[in-house]
Amino acid sequence: MIGSARVIALVALAALSSGTASAADADCSTFPKVALWGAIDHGKATRYVDAKHDGDWAPYVKKWQRQLTKVKGIWDRGGSIVFKKQDIKLEAEELGTYVEQLEERVSVIECLAEQDAIKTAEAADLASFSTAAGGPGDTQVAARGEAGQLTQARAALKSAEKALRAGNWDRFGAAMQRLKEALGE
Repeated sequence: MIGSARVIALVALAALSSGTASAADADCSTFPKVALWGAIDHGKATRYVDAKHDGDWAPYVKKWQRQLTKVKGIWDRGGSIVFKKQDIKLEAEELGTYVEQLEERVSVIECLAEQDAIKTAEAADLASFSTAAGGPGDTQVAARGEAGQLTQARAALKSAEKALRAGNWDRFGAAMQRLKEALGE
């Protein structure tokens, strides 16, 4: 069980790191620059998800994962894709580059979704914090603190695994640091 001092430290950490786009900016790569997509950044993506999906990242993540799978399949078969509105045809090496850019976009979107989930869990932990001075709520507060730690540790581990697969060492290092912090090391 986590002691009261540790719970207070976790709550303070959550309060310092929750609710800002800059927290996601620090942990997530920037979107690749692709003329077809226009100017997109973390803030625009977050506002889009808030407006179109009521803050639920799952449909947006799935949309871009489907797009990536579809384009990868076309590229694997040696095909091409045409963007009629922009009058652009991508094939061969250009299509391969676009697949890489889609992979990067999906990675950034998954990272932003993960950061939002962590922020939501931290906010829930903070909202459920009933007392720092002790009393009848101590056991309940400690259990919630442990659950928050586990949520953070799982998210950090998942992020580290993805970064390792992608060879993104900066993101891997940041995720491992978050894992150490979540485990209290």
